Amino acid sequence: MTNQIPRYREDVLTKFFDYIRSGESFFVTGAPSAGKTRLMDFLMGDNQKPDRDGQVVTSAQVKKHYLGEPLASKILLARVDMNRLRSDNDWGFGFFELLLNTILFAFRRLEPTEDIAKIIDTVAELDSEVIESKDDLKAHRLFEYAVDMICKTYGFRICFLLDEFDETYQTMPRELFAHLRAVRDTNKYGVSYILFLRNTPDKLRPPTDNESFYELISRYSLGLGPFSREDAYDVIEQIGGRQKVILTPELKEGIYRLSGGHPGFIQALLKIVKDHQPSARPFADIEWYAKHDPVEEEFRKIWIGLLEEERKGFLAFVHGSTPPMSKDTGKLLLTKGLLVPEARQNSVTIFSPLFQYWISKQ
Repeated sequence: MTNQIPRYREDVLTKFFDYIRSGESFFVTGAPSAGKTRLMDFLMGDNQKPDRDGQVVTSAQVKKHYLGEPLASKILLARVDMNRLRSDNDWGFGFFELLLNTILFAFRRLEPTEDIAKIIDTVAELDSEVIESKDDLKAHRLFEYAVDMICKTYGFRICFLLDEFDETYQTMPRELFAHLRAVRDTNKYGVSYILFLRNTPDKLRPPTDNESFYELISRYSLGLGPFSREDAYDVIEQIGGRQKVILTPELKEGIYRLSGGHPGFIQALLKIVKDHQPSARPFADIEWYAKHDPVEEEFRKIWIGLLEEERKGFLAFVHGSTPPMSKDTGKLLLTKGLLVPEARQNSVTIFSPLFQYWISKQ
């Protein structure tokens, strides 16, 4: 195994783990197809493809790379899949049982030690007791007990990674947010919540509706924009290699420039190149690429994932119409990486020539 992990999303992950080291809660926001799931997979060591040396990067290696030891061994990354919640009417019992079960799965992924074995046995018993009771209050209390035991008795810090959390953030009862804040306050910096969202929390729900939790996660944030050139090249090589696309330097640079580094556009363009090689057009022919179904689908996903104010802002930006894009909207689009700074001072542009062309036709 090599000592170095792939230099993937270093600009994001350096800050990500700085926040975790400090015990902070925060949110990560990115547009549809921006790579939130891929980033989560990288953090958790899920669905990883072997690198050029035939090795697979593990979650433990990622944590050690950014946090060092002994802290890395005491940080538990617990990926919460809200799709596992039985129904929207199951909040009181189901949500806390899901968190308890997520902790159990996360510890089962770690290298076994005597302490970890004890934690697994205890949490498994608590989870079984909760499931058998189907009692809201019991689920809440036993979740609190498990977290308190893990943090104070065994010295672990739990980071709950709440994936695709937009809909849940909008609909979850405010009382549950208050409970989550209380669990964190009881354990100080032993518990962190990291929300992965398509939009910022204040755009999903009035901050006054879950004020204490909003205060906790809104102090720090990360924007997940397009890939850097280095990351984009790596992804192009990985996907292109699987699809058996002949990747010349010119092809890789053309895909990077036309996609703007956006993961969804990279995959769409590689699909077009694969289907049309060697007759694929020069990448300067934006109109030709824009009319193909894979690219059209990415346009659709990004557009429907935008807020109405963002759509109007983009149209005003491209067409020079009035009213112009507001500063707040511009800041939001910069955070998502859909607008990117240009070399000229105080100037921005749309991240991808493809997306700019599509908006110009609206």
